[in-house]
Amino acid sequence: MKRSNVWELRLAFHDGGFVVRYYEEVLPIAPDTYAAILTPGLERWLDDHPGADADELQSILTASRNLPSRSERDPDAIATRAREKEIVKRRLAALAAASAARRGVDRRPACGGSTASPGSRAASTRSTTC
Repeated sequence: MKRSNVWELRLAFHDGGFVVRYYEEVLPIAPDTYAAILTPGLERWLDDHPGADADELQSILTASRNLPSRSERDPDAIATRAREKEIVKRRLAALAAASAARRGVDRRPACGGSTASPGSRAASTRSTTC
């Protein structure tokens, strides 16, 4: 497959986590960096989703920021990070699904469309092909 000189990098929200897509390659984004992705659109999202959803997203971001470092060598810290990062992703996926359901929005876009995930409409879009 011939690739042009144009970079095809896409940030996507998938199964509760963020990934970068480069053509067929899918590279996961570390959960402790999710705040950097979600912060640019956070205030607007919080305004649009007051109450329990806003509290849950802020709690998820706090949990993601407090994960043990990826460079940690202590076996207990490694186990904690492995467990807690999956919990962060499950909670974020559940929040995204619940928010979409409450709005009555189908998160699967039409051909060529995009969808937004909690916190950042523009930063977390994904493209689809048909």
